[in-house]
Amino acid sequence: MKECDKMDIFFRERNISWRRYSLKVGQIVKGNRGKYEVIRKLGGGGMGYVYLAKNLEGNQELCAIKEIIDYYSDPEEKDRIAREFRREAKLLQNLNFRSIPKIYDSFEEDDFYYIVMEYVKGLDLHRIMTLLNKPFSEPRVIKLMVQVCDVLHYLHTQRPPVIYRDLKPSNIMVTENDRIYLVDFGIARFLSSNLTNLTTVGTSGYAPPELYKQHLEPASDLYSLGATIFYLLTNVSPQKLPIAIFNFEKHPYPREYNSKITPEMEKLIIKCVEMLPQNRFSSARAVKKELEKIWKKYYRDHVFENDLLTIVKTIDESGEAKALVENPLESENVIKHHFKELVKEVEENLDEFLPNEEFIEKRGKEKVSYYCSKCMFPISENDLICPNCGARQPNSPFIKIPRATLKLKDSNVFFNIVKEITTIGRKDEEKRYFPDIDLSEYDKGRHVSRLHARIIKLNEDFYIEDLKSKNKVVVNNKYVLQHGVTYKLKDGDIVKIGKLEFIFKK
Repeated sequence: MKECDKMDIFFRERNISWRRYSLKVGQIVKGNRGKYEVIRKLGGGGMGYVYLAKNLEGNQELCAIKEIIDYYSDPEEKDRIAREFRREAKLLQNLNFRSIPKIYDSFEEDDFYYIVMEYVKGLDLHRIMTLLNKPFSEPRVIKLMVQVCDVLHYLHTQRPPVIYRDLKPSNIMVTENDRIYLVDFGIARFLSSNLTNLTTVGTSGYAPPELYKQHLEPASDLYSLGATIFYLLTNVSPQKLPIAIFNFEKHPYPREYNSKITPEMEKLIIKCVEMLPQNRFSSARAVKKELEKIWKKYYRDHVFENDLLTIVKTIDESGEAKALVENPLESENVIKHHFKELVKEVEENLDEFLPNEEFIEKRGKEKVSYYCSKCMFPISENDLICPNCGARQPNSPFIKIPRATLKLKDSNVFFNIVKEITTIGRKDEEKRYFPDIDLSEYDKGRHVSRLHARIIKLNEDFYIEDLKSKNKVVVNNKYVLQHGVTYKLKDGDIVKIGKLEFIFKK
């Protein structure tokens, strides 16, 4: 059975419509500097996709086409986005650094913007971590992150400075001999005096707190760098507890996850992820110098037997990693990988938001003071719904006063927001999904996913995030949120979840 037939069956069985792709396999698109034939989709998500293509002019070399989707409906906003895209594309083409893919071309078509860039034949760090399923060694991390510091220093010293803004493992490509490339400049922003209307942020867990306040500076990238180093050395994703995971008064220090981390490296991570930008390192070059000190102290004579790609290609029994690196054009394993990535994209991967057996066992051993009134499962003092059985908890002194509310539009129905993280969705007792705000009663057409969104309280502010729902969260009929992108809610905002509209009040 062909992979495309498997895709048809997969979507049909789940009653899911295929998401619109702007570019199709075999399509020839014309840019400002050449023509390109689309070979296949490489990846992507929230803000658009990345396609493998062939330049039909010159030596017909492979290239990558980065797509940026314009979700705005307001004409003035669309004009602003178009102007910013042209400006950024021009500036990106002027970047010239060994760890940044070369930009060949840029063009626009309807609500889509495209940047044609150098194709990097390798694997991203998130993919490698997934295959290894264990922390990197500290010397390996130093070897990689010194290169990241170099490219960040180059970007930050441009005039105006370039703030990458979405540094994370999946945006760091590794090629032969552990050479790195920083990819996906689709949401990079160039600082200027008038750039203040920032409505979205980077990836939860890697995005620093100041981005939620619409503030950017070079130290913002250093926070993301620290979060990336933390993940590579612990194999613990910062996305599990965005922002909160780096509150080391409540959560484990890096060396508690991995005792092989040196004390100096732990101090480096902690300083990078300080909540206030002024408490972090002064520059990417300063981080690099600290990494080099650790290398000289502990790893001066260290020798790497193999580079990461060699290691991964050896242990990956499916052969997908080898195929992606060595033969990206024609390979059954590449096609299978493409299909798996597409399946992963449309499925509701919600495990990270639900208690697993290890979590339940751990909580069961902890000394707790609050239990579900029905099943006696240990819960937090502010839980309205038991995450184990779904029973609504009786009011307590801790939850009488709501911090904010969602009012169902054109009705008198209110939902209180009382927790630091409030999940919104549709109850499914069979699969044990019990969101804090259950919309089952009002969602007759089943347009709301089981875990559709969550509202995160940070200090006195509230942010809403989509949780890979089928029908995205829409704010003010203007902003379509993709997974991993948060929006700072303001009093009176209209929030659309499925077909239901709510008014946010704080």
